[in-house]
Amino acid sequence: MCAELADEYAAYTRNVSPDNMAVSLQTASYFLYLCRALKANSIADFGSGFSSYVAGYYARASGADSISVDDNDEWMEKT
Repeated sequence: MCAELADEYAAYTRNVSPDNMAVSLQTASYFLYLCRALKANSIADFGSGFSSYVAGYYARASGADSISVDDNDEWMEKT
């Protein structure tokens, strides 16, 4: 599953946030796995980083709701 997110993760860590600050690719892949395994209908997103990308990626494919509580417009625009 890491391969599914690898290209986007590489772009994210190259252009937005370095890999020592972003969630790891393995953790992001596990998060996507959990969303699918649990058939999540809604996701509470408590930040705006690569995990937010994963939440949105899953939500677009599944029709789930992904709701962010982040209120930093500048950071959300970057991510």
